Amino acid sequence: MSELLQVTPAPAATPPAAATPPAAAAPPAAAAPSASARELGLDPTLRIFGALLWAYVVLGEWVVGLQLPEPVALLLLAATLGINWARAVRADWLPLYKLRPGLIALALWLGLLVLVSLLPASPRPLDAIVSATLTFVAVGCSWLGRLGARPPATWRERLWAAAARVVAGLVTLLAVASALNRL
Repeated sequence: MSELLQVTPAPAATPPAAATPPAAAAPPAAAAPSASARELGLDPTLRIFGALLWAYVVLGEWVVGLQLPEPVALLLLAATLGINWARAVRADWLPLYKLRPGLIALALWLGLLVLVSLLPASPRPLDAIVSATLTFVAVGCSWLGRLGARPPATWRERLWAAAARVVAGLVTLLAVASALNRL
C-alpha cells in the first residue's frame, strides 16, 4: 500500500528544440489538401448560379425585346455556363469536386425557373419587375461567389476581368433598356 502512495518524480522537461519536430519533417505543401471547405462549397456554386441566372435573364430580354434568335441565345447561355464553371473551379481539384458546384448551380437554376414559371400570368409591368428582381439576385449571387475566389494574379488576368465586367455591365444596361422599352 505504501508503494501506491509514493509520488514518482516527473520526467525532466524536454528542451523546446527537441519537443517540436524539425521543419524538414513536416509534410510538403503539395501533400496538404489544396482546397478549403469554402472553395469546395458555396462560393463556386453561387458564382456559377449567379452567372447562369444573369445570362438567362439578359438573353431572355434580348430574345423578347431585340428579337435575338433563340438558338443563338441558347449558345450564349451555354458559353456563359461553361466559362463561369471553368473559372469557378480550380485546376488541381479532383474531377468530382469540379463537377459538384456546376451541377448544384444547374439544379438551383432549374428550381428557380420552375418556381418563377408557377407565378400566375401577369401584366407587362410585373414581368419587368420580376426580371429586374432576378437580375439583382443573379448579380448578388455572382458577387458573393467571387468573394472567396483567388484574385487575378497577372496584369492579363486583371485586364480580362475588367473587360468582362465592362461588357457584362453594358450587356445588362442594354437588357434593362429593352425591358423598359416594353413598359
